[in-house]
Amino acid sequence: MNSIGAVQQPAPSNDKENIPPEEPPVWALLAKDNLLTRDLGVDWVECVNLWFKIEGKLGYGVVSGTRNALPQTRLRPEEWHKFALKARGSGGVRKYEAQPTISDSAEYGISLVKWWHAMQPDDRQSADAMPEATYFLPDGAWNSLLKAGPNGLISLLTLSAWWGQALFSRTQWQDNSAEQWIIFKADLKLTLQAMFDSIVHASEFLRSSYYFFLCVLFDWST
Repeated sequence: MNSIGAVQQPAPSNDKENIPPEEPPVWALLAKDNLLTRDLGVDWVECVNLWFKIEGKLGYGVVSGTRNALPQTRLRPEEWHKFALKARGSGGVRKYEAQPTISDSAEYGISLVKWWHAMQPDDRQSADAMPEATYFLPDGAWNSLLKAGPNGLISLLTLSAWWGQALFSRTQWQDNSAEQWIIFKADLKLTLQAMFDSIVHASEFLRSSYYFFLCVLFDWST
């Protein structure tokens, strides 16, 4: 209880949490380097670069509302939870030297695609294993997937990289999911591109709306 005449200290401000960093944080740089450790094809490099651009637009999870996990975590491969626990409290910097071993790349790929499909917007839902190959969605349709920070889209990218890497260690007695990996990778790239474009479109709309507001407010002629 404050005494009479005492000066009450202001509550801590959260403003800094909403200011995107000028430079990519350490966790994001290390994550990007790790994703590019193995040669998983040109499409994969484009996926990683698109993810990194999306992270930048979303402030690497610093901006309120963007630092969340992707939808349908109950279907997310359990390897991510075990991996993330090893670096809890590290500011998002993961122990990449302790990544799990994928014993069956085909079974792992099935579980990853199942999660990928489940998190998609309604217009992308399909009766097939993979989502519907449609990427031009209504405004705001991608918002549920625009999740940044150490537990956002990077979880999907990391799990995807593990699938691609596990294909190199597949035994001759295991199913070969290389074709499914290529299809998944192509869909992931097009989806990330659509998500990035949606951010750019939203920014341009806000700028044009603000300019229109100023024109009306000050009666500017064009």
